[in-house]
Formats: sequence, C-alpha cells, structure tokens
Amino acid sequence: MKLLKIGCVLIAPLLLLAGGGPAQEAELAPSGPAHVVAVAEAGPTLTAAEAQSVLEASVKDRTAEALSTPTPDGPSLEEAKSSDKFKATREREKLLIAERKVRLQTFGFHYTSASTTIQVVEVTGTDSKATVKFDESGTQYLASDATGPSDVPEQYRVQATATFLRTDLGWVLDEVLADDGQFGLPFSMVDSRLPPEAEGRR
Repeated sequence: MKLLKIGCVLIAPLLLLAGGGPAQEAELAPSGPAHVVAVAEAGPTLTAAEAQSVLEASVKDRTAEALSTPTPDGPSLEEAKSSDKFKATREREKLLIAERKVRLQTFGFHYTSASTTIQVVEVTGTDSKATVKFDESGTQYLASDATGPSDVPEQYRVQATATFLRTDLGWVLDEVLADDGQFGLPFSMVDSRLPPEAEGRR
C-alpha cells in the first residue's frame, strides 16, 4: 500500500508537467499563423529591382526626346507600366522639349547623344502605393553646327522621387518629380509642377 501511495505521489507531478508543457507553449508562442495570413492578404510590395527597371526605361525614353536624332540605348517603357496621369505628363514634356530643341537649333547647337544611370535609394509604401527615392546621373553631348561636337560634355545629377501605383496589371509609374524643383535640371527634364508658360521661357 505504501508503495502504491509513493508511486502516485511520483506520477502525479510527472502528469502535471507533461500536461502543462504544451499549455505553456501555447500561451507563450506568438500568433504565427495569424501574422502570416495578414502578410499574405496585404500582397507583395514594390521591389527596388522592379522600380529600377521601370525608371531606367522611362529616363532613357525621356532623354532620347532631347537628341537631334532620338536613339534610345535601352528598353522603352511599356504602355502597361505607366498610368494615364504619367502618359499625359509625358506628352506635355515632349512638346516642351521639342520647343527647346528648336530654340537651341536657332543658336546653332544640338544634342547628339546622352547616357544616364539610375540608382534606387529607397522604396517605401504599401501594397497599393509606393514611393521611390532615386538618383539620376547623366551626360549629354552637345554639338555645334559650325564646329562639331563639344569637347566638354554636360554632366548632371538629379535626386528625384517617383510614385508607383498597383493596378490589376501590376505596378505602374504614376509620377516623377525632381526633389530640387526646376533648378539644375537637365535639358531633357521638365518640372511638371511649373505652369507651361514658365517652362516655355526656359
């Protein structure tokens, strides 16, 4: 009888420990599955690589508009990769750049070629809207109708912010604005925040 009592005394704590272990783990464990579901429902955010690809194509298209013979040296921006707002802004930019080219030609100069480099600095936002900070560095080669290519190319660096929106077709470029406004912008870039009259006088 004594042996039976001793056995019960020894077994009872073991049962409590065995039963209490999982219960304690359940209380202490983080709500992993709920967190995973929340992330899955939020959807993927814009990656730096996706933003870089779209921005490179956009900048090369824009730069080509400034040349006397547009020859983009890279992939063009696909129609599905930009919003209607961006397309409308780009059409306005094309008209202003064309006016600048005519004005520059009256002085006997024109741009023959250009090269650009895009570096994404930061991507922030949500699954539906993203803000991308990036640096644009470029070199534009000017030539004179009288003396030929200039020995000193024009170089620039612009820090800009792009806005991307997520649609049924994926991420699209909605807006690009230079952080420092119209000052120091390259020949190929238009500050869309200025009224057309002000841009026309540049």
